[in-house]
Amino acid sequence: MKQFKNLLKGIALLVVVLSGFNAQASEGPIHAKDSEVSAVKTINKPYFDAFKGSVEDNWVYQLSNNNQLQAHCYLSKNESFAIGEKTNYTNIQMECIQIGQSTRVFWPTRWVEHCQSVGKPYNQCIMEEIKI
Repeated sequence: MKQFKNLLKGIALLVVVLSGFNAQASEGPIHAKDSEVSAVKTINKPYFDAFKGSVEDNWVYQLSNNNQLQAHCYLSKNESFAIGEKTNYTNIQMECIQIGQSTRVFWPTRWVEHCQSVGKPYNQCIMEEIKI
C-alpha cells in the first residue's frame, strides 16, 4: 500500500513537471525595473502625444478618418505592431497588448508573461501584480 501511494505521488509530480507548471504564478507580484517603466513611457509617447495638438495635426485621427487605423500599437503614423507582436526597445523586449476594448500599448514582455501566468487581465494585473 505504501509503495502504491509513493507511485501515485511520483506520477503526480511527473504530471506537474511535464505539464509545464509555472512556479512564477505562486511567487506573487513582480517589481518593475526603472528601465522597464522608462521604456513603457517612451515607446508609447508618440501615440499619446498625437492627441495633444489640434485635430487637423493628429495623425491618429487622420488614419482613422481614412479607415487606415488598425488594432495595433503605434510607434508613429507609419510604423505599428499588431497585438502580440514584439520589438526590442532600448534593450528591453516589448510586446503590443490590448487593455480593455480599445487601448493598445507596449509593455515589457516580462510583465505580459507574468500577467498571463497569474491569469489576470492586464488592467487588473498592473494594479496588483506589477509593483512600480
